[in-house]
Amino acid sequence: MRLKHLIILSIYFLSLNCKEKSNDQSLEKEVISLIINEIAIPVPPPPPPSPEAGGNFDNHTLSKKKIDSILSIKLHIGLNPQLIKYDYPISNRDIYPLDFIRLIEEIPFQDTKDISNINIRNVTKHNVEFVSWNGKSEIKNFDVLVKISNIIWSKDKTRAAVIAIRKLGKFDGTTYLFLFTRNRTKEETEIYKKYVLLKS
Repeated sequence: MRLKHLIILSIYFLSLNCKEKSNDQSLEKEVISLIINEIAIPVPPPPPPSPEAGGNFDNHTLSKKKIDSILSIKLHIGLNPQLIKYDYPISNRDIYPLDFIRLIEEIPFQDTKDISNINIRNVTKHNVEFVSWNGKSEIKNFDVLVKISNIIWSKDKTRAAVIAIRKLGKFDGTTYLFLFTRNRTKEETEIYKKYVLLKS
């Protein structure tokens, strides 16, 4: 009888653990989706040439229709299959909301985490594919390369902080700090603030 109780308890705690892992993966997918949709923006067409070169600056502003057309482009995105260890110090802490400071300061202390088991096929409108890249070699088959740090959540899962790195070309990279808030009643996560930490 005692053995039966132990088995039942083991199954119960195992199911709780599986449910927690599933919830964590769901939150990770949600955050990854929001980040990709925010930073994976197609490059707009170049401005017209100068008047000396015969350019016309009277109509150089993009129309709403043209902007919508650019934003609707489906990109091929390479997502690093690991939540990376971002171990650079995050300075200027005075500019960040107080209730996010602890989460931000915890980012550099998190180890790399594998996320290759997450199904990212329908994570955004873009075509997202896992690909490893180290910044030294360019992967020409992708429009945008993205790396994301471990996602640091508050204990109640209502706030989160994460680093994201976007690379568009050999000399075009941007590092962002994202802050998220989550409405537990509606089960919705949204971007609260976005900061540019580094641009190259």
